[in-house]
Amino acid sequence: MPGPHTADAKVCVVDDDRSILDSLRGLLASEKIAAMTFDDPRQFLDYVQVHHIRAAILDVAMPGLSGIQLQSSYIGCAEHEGDNHDCPTGL
Repeated sequence: MPGPHTADAKVCVVDDDRSILDSLRGLLASEKIAAMTFDDPRQFLDYVQVHHIRAAILDVAMPGLSGIQLQSSYIGCAEHEGDNHDCPTGL
C-alpha cells in the first residue's frame, strides 16, 4: 500500500518489508527528498503510469514480482520510453 501521498514525489521506494520502507522514507525526508513508498510492486506500476518519477529504489527479492522484473516492467512502459531511469536495486 502506498505511503503518505506526496504530490511532488520524485523518488519511489518499493519493498515488502515495512521497516525498510519506513527507514528509507525517513532518510530521504531528512535530506528534503519527497518519496512515495509501496509494499506492493504492482501498485508502484500503477502509480508510475500517471506520475513521473526521477528514481526508484527497488527490493530485489519480493514475493510475486522481483525488483529486477519490476525494473524491466517499468522501463518497458510506453509512457516512460526515452526517460532517464535510475533504479538501483539490492536492498
